[in-house]
Amino acid sequence: MKNSVHNTFFMGKVLDELKRLDLEKNTIIIVWSDHGWHLVDDRVWGKHTNFEYALRSVLMVKTPGLQKGTLIDQVVSTADIYPSLMELCGVAMPHQTDGESFVSLLKNPETEDWRNTAYSYFRKGITVRTDRYRFTKYFRKEEPVTELYDHQTDPYENHNVAADPPETVQSLTKTWEKGNTNVYNATANQ
Repeated sequence: MKNSVHNTFFMGKVLDELKRLDLEKNTIIIVWSDHGWHLVDDRVWGKHTNFEYALRSVLMVKTPGLQKGTLIDQVVSTADIYPSLMELCGVAMPHQTDGESFVSLLKNPETEDWRNTAYSYFRKGITVRTDRYRFTKYFRKEEPVTELYDHQTDPYENHNVAADPPETVQSLTKTWEKGNTNVYNATANQ
């Protein structure tokens, strides 16, 4: 709590100074945090896994001319920050990136056109987070090879339901494939 109060105080000072210098109307502020930490959640003590506890992070954006104080309940990735800043600044992207600008979400948080996916890679596992599910495939000899968690019924990812709804796994596999960079030589263990 002490750090939270200190950080809030610090951000308030930055915002006050921008206002004092009359720069608040042309300054974009993005605050994002490091990813989470397991405190024996999922039998892990540490921060590196393919679970929600380790992958979720804070992202706050303040940009001139857009809504203030709006909570956007959509899935974005830190890879989306760079293309978003480029678009907000009116600068053409010089090259293709894995990220996608989320400016459309800032303008319309309820948009149906957003992809709602984020990919992560750790210990021979590739995971995709959608607005409802986390779907992970591991390319190693230990089980489970596939994990599926339904955040509507299991927000803490305690019950792997990959065996229950085969049509969900089939559908999510198509989405997962978009993030499969073959970094783990995926064809070797499928």
